[in-house]
Amino acid sequence: MKFLAAAVALALAATATAQKIAINNPTTSTSWDVAKPQYLSWTGNCSSMGAAAKAVDIQLVNGPSTAVQFIAPLGVLDCSGNLTSLNNVTIPNTVASGVYSIRVMTQPENSYSTTFNVNNPASPSTPTATTTGAPQTTSPAHSGASQVVAGSMAALAGCAVAAMLL
Repeated sequence: MKFLAAAVALALAATATAQKIAINNPTTSTSWDVAKPQYLSWTGNCSSMGAAAKAVDIQLVNGPSTAVQFIAPLGVLDCSGNLTSLNNVTIPNTVASGVYSIRVMTQPENSYSTTFNVNNPASPSTPTATTTGAPQTTSPAHSGASQVVAGSMAALAGCAVAAMLL
């Protein structure tokens, strides 16, 4: 019985620390046109943010995951419960064509989509500047689903250790 109580407590603790949502649209193969309503969807919720979960900022960002840069606000979403999509996310026509990501300002950690293409016929993408010296690698922003899985695995490992000690 003690093992079951410890397992439930650890699983709940792992879940409580995973405040992110997993953005599943847009995807890497997606291309969004500027100034047209787009479809944003996610799994999970951020109800542990309390009342703030009813109006969480959505942002367009770019850059490597270690140096994400804000590009434009895209609105707000309600991730407090069962809602899992928005049909009216519009990228401003001031955004140049290129590769971007969506950042949802969940707490304590932000949630990110994979990178996707933005198309603006009036503002084609500009070539990126080349750097000198050693090549630098960047990785795309990730949705955080892998961190939820890792947190769950850590909780299970903790349960196993607790069971051995009891």
